[in-house]
Amino acid sequence: MQNFADAPLYITRISCDNLSVNLKRKSNITFSVNAELLQDARKKAADLEISLNDAFLEWLEQFTRGSRKSARVEKLFQDLSHVNAGRKFDREESYE
Repeated sequence: MQNFADAPLYITRISCDNLSVNLKRKSNITFSVNAELLQDARKKAADLEISLNDAFLEWLEQFTRGSRKSARVEKLFQDLSHVNAGRKFDREESYE
């Protein structure tokens, strides 16, 4: 397994105003996938006018952000577990 610190650097943004350069390390990954699924994914990415790699990176960002959001919601429920309204409310009371 490749160490992230050894991954190649890629320039992701260059600003000519201040001559700043952002460098990010990227790692390669390999998947095993059904040939038909891969063909369908390539077609969908082409329909969206993006590369399959970019489509996967978008999904991966949403996947990781969603996990963090879910964890925050779970923590909120845990933090509020001591709250007790004292009784159950019926439907009409809930909408008042």
